[in-house]
Amino acid sequence: RNAESVEEAMASGSGAAPSAFYTMAVGQIDACKIHSSDSLYCKYSFNFGKDWSFVHGIQNGMSQIAIKSTSDDTQSFTWNYPIDITFRSTNVHGWPQLVISCYGINMLGKDVIRGYGAVHLPTTPGRHTRYIRLYRPRSSSMCQRLRAWITATPPEFLDSKFFAYSDGREVTRVQSNGVVKVTFNITTKNMTEFGYQVSSEVNHADDVVLQDEKQSKVTQKFQLTKF
Repeated sequence: RNAESVEEAMASGSGAAPSAFYTMAVGQIDACKIHSSDSLYCKYSFNFGKDWSFVHGIQNGMSQIAIKSTSDDTQSFTWNYPIDITFRSTNVHGWPQLVISCYGINMLGKDVIRGYGAVHLPTTPGRHTRYIRLYRPRSSSMCQRLRAWITATPPEFLDSKFFAYSDGREVTRVQSNGVVKVTFNITTKNMTEFGYQVSSEVNHADDVVLQDEKQSKVTQKFQLTKF
């Protein structure tokens, strides 16, 4: 029923002014390159502003456990886990973000955090590839670091979406720990009616320009890397 309502809303051709614009994202979490882990799985969710509402799809998911590839030199973890979601809004503020948390299994059989990452959904229609840097929190003192090593329980955020927020991030200590490759296929509806100009003719080179400086550096660094 929800899928039918989405199709009707996005395909509506009535003369009345639209009440909202729509953004639909279909794609997959392709693979991950990360250190200090032989098995890995990821959880994903979406973070979006108050002016946005969820219409259809799956907001949270968890992938299968992947084993590090040994058939080539990449030593990556391959998931190819699908994502499918549709949002509606009247304001671009709070544009949706994909939030990823990667977990590994340590020698004691515990699930431990390996890295957090987040990226905004592309703003233009078409096929896009994103490379998400992963970070994990560090203990604030040597005593806590020793305790985490003894108990094999590294620090992690209580809220997995904390990484997508701006408040409080300046007081956290993190370290880089890998990158995740994600592929998006974006479709939008009624953006022009709300004063936002988008182009359907998007290629990877033009799409990089829309990203901030940090994302551009990550993309340029890992585009030549095979997953």
